[in-house]
Amino acid sequence: MKLSHGTQLSPYPIPLSVGTLRKPKLRDIANPRGKFKMSFEKFYFYEFLITMTPEEFFTKADLEAGKEFWETLSEDERRGMTVYDLINTNPTLMRNFLEVFNFFFEETVLYVDGVFVLVNPEKDYEVETPQREDIVGVIDSNNFSQILNVIQQVCCIAPEEKEVPKFKNKLAERLYYQIQEGEKAQKKKSDINMTLPNIISAVTSKHPSLNYTNVWKLTIFQLLDNFGRMREDAIYSIEWTRVAVWGDENKSFDPARWYKNDFDKK
Repeated sequence: MKLSHGTQLSPYPIPLSVGTLRKPKLRDIANPRGKFKMSFEKFYFYEFLITMTPEEFFTKADLEAGKEFWETLSEDERRGMTVYDLINTNPTLMRNFLEVFNFFFEETVLYVDGVFVLVNPEKDYEVETPQREDIVGVIDSNNFSQILNVIQQVCCIAPEEKEVPKFKNKLAERLYYQIQEGEKAQKKKSDINMTLPNIISAVTSKHPSLNYTNVWKLTIFQLLDNFGRMREDAIYSIEWTRVAVWGDENKSFDPARWYKNDFDKK
């Protein structure tokens, strides 16, 4: 399920079949005194979890014996393992994902008998037992990856979907997945210029109306959309000035560039 441009720009939650997905505002992410006691560092951990692979769990999260265990697995065992499998065998990981789902969904999320259950948020389940009529939806092994992908889109970190080719042999298949893992690792390397605090600082210093008092009302997508438009506007202004002074003999200047729809182009 790919979210539309309008859905991403909208400040409103997204109704899904399992529940209502919240689009956290910047103030929700940065608030250490709110319901979820958040910080940018904690949010980055959430982003790591929702994009994490089994290999990253064993080599980056489970540092004591994880890497050693991962190296004992065959390629088929590695490829057949899912994060959802790990959640069902690791109570700490389960609690982490429970925290993530409760942050992103308006419903209360419980973990019952190996599945995440979204229930009526108006009740206190520390003193009440959830009833059948309280259940809004369920996240299980069948839809877990799809739900994570939608959350990734809200956070603007969803990977581009690629069609998996047909392989002539096992060697070609193995090489394909090795290359894919290498590309994922490269993309996950952090860029200090693209952190949320730095983008907030950059946008508020240049934007005609956004400042440190109102920028916190934006969703992640709204912030990054403004940031992207501002970068394009800077390039457009340079090109416009060059054409105004020197002319456009090659007819390369596009006067409509400033409002091009790059979202749907992707």
